[in-house]
Amino acid sequence: IVPRPQTAPDIVTKTPKPKKRALNEEESQVLWLLAEELSLTEIAERLNISHACIQSLKLTLLHHFGAEDTALLIKRARAQGILPPS
Repeated sequence: IVPRPQTAPDIVTKTPKPKKRALNEEESQVLWLLAEELSLTEIAERLNISHACIQSLKLTLLHHFGAEDTALLIKRARAQGILPPS
């Protein structure tokens, strides 16, 4: 009988998920105003920022939360405690 070679137990290493960065002030403001159902034009006027910049900030937020649309963005922000429950 030939003994089987001993092998070390399989070690499962989990790669920690990268921490998401915190929202900057402009992103946070846009998120809150989107939650208030303001249009991009209304947000641009209120924050005195160009419409193109607001569009870019919204796209950044969608990517940050892995959302395809504004409704899912708001839902995920609420689920993470960034926005208060509706």
